[in-house]
Amino acid sequence: FMAHAAADDGAARYRAAIPRLPRGLFSLHARYGRLPWPQVVAPAENLARFGHAVSQAFARDLAADGGVLTNDRTALTAYMTPRRQILQAGDVFKQIDLATMLGRLRARGPGEPYAGYFGNELQDSIAAAGSAITAAEIRAAVPRWADAAIVDAGKFRLNALPADVGAGDFAAAYAQADRPSTPGRKVLSGSTGFVVADGRGIVVACGLSMGRAFGLGIMPRGTGFLLAPAPAPGSQTVGAARLAPIIALRYPSGELLFAVAAAGAGAVTDAATVTRELIDAAGTLTATTGSDNFAVGQTSLVNLLVCGA
Repeated sequence: FMAHAAADDGAARYRAAIPRLPRGLFSLHARYGRLPWPQVVAPAENLARFGHAVSQAFARDLAADGGVLTNDRTALTAYMTPRRQILQAGDVFKQIDLATMLGRLRARGPGEPYAGYFGNELQDSIAAAGSAITAAEIRAAVPRWADAAIVDAGKFRLNALPADVGAGDFAAAYAQADRPSTPGRKVLSGSTGFVVADGRGIVVACGLSMGRAFGLGIMPRGTGFLLAPAPAPGSQTVGAARLAPIIALRYPSGELLFAVAAAGAGAVTDAATVTRELIDAAGTLTATTGSDNFAVGQTSLVNLLVCGA
């Protein structure tokens, strides 16, 4: 469910990507989830409605990249206190429009933002913000299932994003990852990832990217979410090269060894480095979760889950 560009005529002020996250997550839930959909969405809705304290990390992102919010008054207002000051660490951040949108998703499923009256309303609000995405394009923005790219790692098989999503060549990066990593400039802005597993052995490694921390800085009215920039001409998807989810299975048993989700400018290289170190340490691994136990170039955020020997 990578975000794709709209087929506008180039006259729009901003080239925005078509949002596909709600349908993407719903598709994962429909195939693998066990909890009721409303129960899955409700915590995020409550967090947006009742607010949470702004973290120091979020405040740093806002200070470093929040200038893009001046592109749109609705977006800028959403990230200000009632006294019209930009949010600082410790301030309570409430997102009422986002909570309303999540409430619709919770009650009516992910079709709500893409179809009917609301789809037309979303098209109009995106146009008013200076971009061009049609209601037809929003309705057609469906996720797709694809086989993972498989990398042979001896006793293990590494499952990575397929090459046709434009995510970079993980196999080539893994082949070169035995070289010591060199610390680089830390670039985490705009991308994140998570890894989860349950008692049935279902595992998810997922990467998400807005391209930059606050995307285009444009928030269609009434939605509470920001638009991501469209991919550059000639590219297929937004932020794909910044994402590197990996699931490593023992061969031929199919047992999980570990899952990695790297996100950021150096995601593919850092995921390959961490994966190589995990494979090399396979005989001594113990169950863990974390992001700071292995040497990486520090240009991306790396979350990992290890099942142990």
